[in-house]
Amino acid sequence: MFSAVALWLAYVANLITNHQPYVAGAIGLAAGWAICPGYMYLLAIVAEWRWPRYHDQFKAFMPGNLYLGVVFGGSCFLAASYRQAEGHGHLYENQLWLWLPLVASAAVVVALSAMDIIGAFRYKTGDTDKYHWLQLISPTKLWHNIVVYGAYGYLLVRVGVPGLLSAPWWGANGLVNDVVRVLLLGCLLRWVLFLKQDIAEPKFTTGHVRVNQPQFLIGLFMIGSVFVILNTFI
Repeated sequence: MFSAVALWLAYVANLITNHQPYVAGAIGLAAGWAICPGYMYLLAIVAEWRWPRYHDQFKAFMPGNLYLGVVFGGSCFLAASYRQAEGHGHLYENQLWLWLPLVASAAVVVALSAMDIIGAFRYKTGDTDKYHWLQLISPTKLWHNIVVYGAYGYLLVRVGVPGLLSAPWWGANGLVNDVVRVLLLGCLLRWVLFLKQDIAEPKFTTGHVRVNQPQFLIGLFMIGSVFVILNTFI
């Protein structure tokens, strides 16, 4: 299963970047914003019956994920430019590069989920630095841990590193690539600063809500539907 996930995500990365750079960049930007915050807001509204208030969110989530969407879009632009210039059929065909991003993203999912679970067992009424276990099974939390940390994290690394390092410098398209590189790195730095702020000012009590059984089941259906649709049409 691990192998199938790696191959499928690598296929998605190749599919996005197998276009002209501007098209690939637009697809990457739209996909990034759809994954997060787009679908998380939809899950919150439809499954959790709430409207996420801006000031209740972690800054790395909102507006941070708008910046990460630009990072992903810029990465797709650069990766497409690299493939176009070098005539490569695939992004970094080395087998190590197929597995390394997935192992890294899976490690992040396991480590952060383990921290959340340990915190839930130690949760006491009134705690603001831990999640209650009913928050851990909320649709938005499941989507964030599995899809954003795992799949989106994989795509960011899988597409971003080869694009950032290997897209042409200077030359006909080099100047445009360098502008995109600066924009990408600037947005990434801004997201890191948001993350630093979140660590100093945690919002565990408002980032995700405690859900009941109907909310959990609706969210599970919505998340499962995404995987079925993508597996069917991609």
